[in-house]
Amino acid sequence: MITVQIAGAGAGKTFGLASKISQRLTVSEPYKTVYALTYTNSARDKIESELSKSHNEMNVKVETVHSFLLSEIIFPYSSYVLGDKYSSVSFETLPTEAAFKNARIKKLKENGVIHVDNVYMVSKHILDRNNAKNRDSYAKSKVDFVCNLLKDLICSIFIDEVQDLDEDCFKVFHILGMAGIYVYMIGDPKQAIKYPSSFIDYIEENNKGKSDVVFEEINNISRRVPTSSLLFSNSLCYSGQEQTNHENYEGSVHYIYDDTHGFDIAIEHALVNGKLVIINQKNDFYDTQREKENHIPYTLARAIECGPKRNNRDPQLYINSVYLDLMDRINANPTCPTKSAVNYVVGVHELAPILRSFNAFGIFYEFAEKCANNNKSSKHVVKSIEAVKGLDSDIVFLILSDSFCLYLRGDEIAERKRFNKEWKKLYVALTRSKDKLIFVLDKRVINAENLQLYEEFFASKSVSFIHDGNECLEWF
Repeated sequence: MITVQIAGAGAGKTFGLASKISQRLTVSEPYKTVYALTYTNSARDKIESELSKSHNEMNVKVETVHSFLLSEIIFPYSSYVLGDKYSSVSFETLPTEAAFKNARIKKLKENGVIHVDNVYMVSKHILDRNNAKNRDSYAKSKVDFVCNLLKDLICSIFIDEVQDLDEDCFKVFHILGMAGIYVYMIGDPKQAIKYPSSFIDYIEENNKGKSDVVFEEINNISRRVPTSSLLFSNSLCYSGQEQTNHENYEGSVHYIYDDTHGFDIAIEHALVNGKLVIINQKNDFYDTQREKENHIPYTLARAIECGPKRNNRDPQLYINSVYLDLMDRINANPTCPTKSAVNYVVGVHELAPILRSFNAFGIFYEFAEKCANNNKSSKHVVKSIEAVKGLDSDIVFLILSDSFCLYLRGDEIAERKRFNKEWKKLYVALTRSKDKLIFVLDKRVINAENLQLYEEFFASKSVSFIHDGNECLEWF
């Protein structure tokens, strides 16, 4: 049996999921396992916290979706069904070029390592008897055996934030549900950024008369988002998913320019006080936490991995140790050329011959320069929209971009542009505030035409203009 619950932003999805699990435990078989799954480690911790309040956490395995698929499906059954034996997983950044990417995945596979990007697909290959890899009757019998075995071991699977799953992963849990495991999914298709259409496609495919999937009544009550913010976010909802605040709390919406007196002071105070400052697109004036992380280029990482001093250490741990040595050298000698820092690290780790063979010296110098520049950056360090999913704050600054202008104003939008990634990112950003939402019109990043359109739109909605950034300080 499969049950699906659609719940909007701030509807208390995690709390509701914990409540459903507690109810299920009263009728579950004691020898079978109940799983609570979510997409991130932080969300996993939230579920564990909610379950602990009802003293049921000891009876439930709380994991991320990836860890469940790896430990319960891929590691034990991939060799039996597919003939591919996996014993570990890689989280490394893959090359962007398809040929190099596929070559690296193949190399990992030969060493019994599955890349995290392939977890959903391989899980589906193991469980889907109609998959091309399982075309003959013998292969199908193996799939059936695994599904029946899982049914005997697992009582229920509860999945939070299912909008973050792709089509393959929905197929996996659908198969498990049809095999006799109780599967409960809760999520919000309006927040599906990474896979914008997967959840809504699953809903539409199974929300038909003959489907075995049960759809609970949509939860459109928000315990977080004030009415003033919902005025904007509701224009981005699927039909029938518009929200209301459970206490009719009004909140307030404002806008400010980057050249308004006191703007930088307001932003800095917001950041220091733990408020959310959100941006959609990176630019020359704002950094995000993700941009602050210095990702080692693929070719350089592969060269370091072959270094003579790695010995038997884990490749990623050794690569990280070289990176940390580089950063220590840069930080210890900030006035010295970054080339000197690279040469020092290369000498310590005896990397010169291998870097020459990979033609990676230039890449290393360029990477070190980037690391040094990031350290010197005077930009505001804010959060990307992807990073604030699941977060909220009483005060939120949303730095607008040209790409949001069309969707926020709600002009006639072509069907092909509706509910795409940008649309859903805007919805997520608009629903983070618990009280005050401040739109930032940064004249350095918004073109003149869109700036005027934003201004006219805010005037039509009676959005309050902040004349001095110091007005915001009393809110913190």
